[in-house]
Amino acid sequence: MALAAILSPIDTSEAWVYYYEKIEDTYSLALLQSSVSGGRDQEFKNRNTIGSRVKPPPSDLAVTSFLGLVRAFGIAQIPKAVKSTDPAIAVISQLSPVVNPIDKVSAANVQPGDYSAVAACGSTTNTGYVSLLKEIGGTVNLVNYTINKLSVTSKAVDVTVAAYSKLASIVVGGKPWVFFQNKAGQYLYYHNILAGETSRIPTTGMAETGTHLAVTFSPDNSILFLYYRNQTGIVARTWLHNGKWSPEEAAVEDAMDDDSAIALVAHEKNIHVYFWNDGQIVHDVNDLPDESQLSVSHVAGFHAEPAE
Repeated sequence: MALAAILSPIDTSEAWVYYYEKIEDTYSLALLQSSVSGGRDQEFKNRNTIGSRVKPPPSDLAVTSFLGLVRAFGIAQIPKAVKSTDPAIAVISQLSPVVNPIDKVSAANVQPGDYSAVAACGSTTNTGYVSLLKEIGGTVNLVNYTINKLSVTSKAVDVTVAAYSKLASIVVGGKPWVFFQNKAGQYLYYHNILAGETSRIPTTGMAETGTHLAVTFSPDNSILFLYYRNQTGIVARTWLHNGKWSPEEAAVEDAMDDDSAIALVAHEKNIHVYFWNDGQIVHDVNDLPDESQLSVSHVAGFHAEPAE
């Protein structure tokens, strides 16, 4: 079940948590304003997508901020605008604040076909990056869109991503990284879009096949956290600090629905974790590692390895 979250740019004591709401046979975007400081939550449904024919779950959601706006992305079913045997065409689209495909509907890269993975991140240079999976020539490719004031461009690259992989992305040092699961096994990888480099995270060998992924920085941007579901069924995490990835550790031990996405928001000294359990959104809170934990994890940690 889809889920995406971002710290509110209006009130930094709350997170905006996006999900899909089903009304009869139609899915629309809904928003939970979740307090990250002990306040009251508020829920807003029917977020202007009720007529957009959002592709039913398990299509994913992603949210980021660039060009002055918080933007949610997903897959919308656009009424037939080009020749097709299908009654509607599924395309990667901005779902909020307004519904709009990120490229011409006829563009090949904007149509994910049967794949549902979506990730998005924004940079301080007012550039956004939206990533998806698409089969090209019999091979599943990672497609990355670059969006700025002047243009929208896309590039497909074969990074040996698994067909069942989910995606997560974040800007690291001005460069967008896209996280995914490799088809060779459980390990999680990341692809630096601008540098064209792909690396394996050696501490993620226990990741569950097809796990949802979520990534965020600590509030001071010194630690990069990657969350995923491991083979024992719990939410685990690893972090990148001073060039090394920490050993895996349990992050959330509460039950989580098998198809649940994971969403993260960093606030002050905590990571707020959102996921689905029994059809309800659960809000858990993780502490940031202290200096002692960082020292131990650095000694026991590993550098990322170049992909073969």
